[in-house]
Amino acid sequence: MAPAPILLRGRALQASQWLSLFVTVRLLGVLVATGLLLGHRATPGNRLLAVLILGYGTFSAAGAAIVPAMRARWVLWSADAGVMLAFLIAGQACSSFGVLGSAGA
Repeated sequence: MAPAPILLRGRALQASQWLSLFVTVRLLGVLVATGLLLGHRATPGNRLLAVLILGYGTFSAAGAAIVPAMRARWVLWSADAGVMLAFLIAGQACSSFGVLGSAGA
């Protein structure tokens, strides 16, 4: 009977390490994205996108760390990936239009 609890503790430790990695990478990514959006010609669109990324990224990292039910639902992980992809596409659109606008000046 002794191996079962050890195995469960190992899985819990591994899950905890993956969660720590997710939260750390998410928060660092949010800080980098916000800095990049605000660091170079902060237009109103970039400021809004930076605020949205900062708010959503912090909320999703805290939610994953605090609410175990959020970690167990694949639908929420899929939705989270979709939202982050939308932020990435929106950031590229802002960047592309910024480049086009400065090239013509």
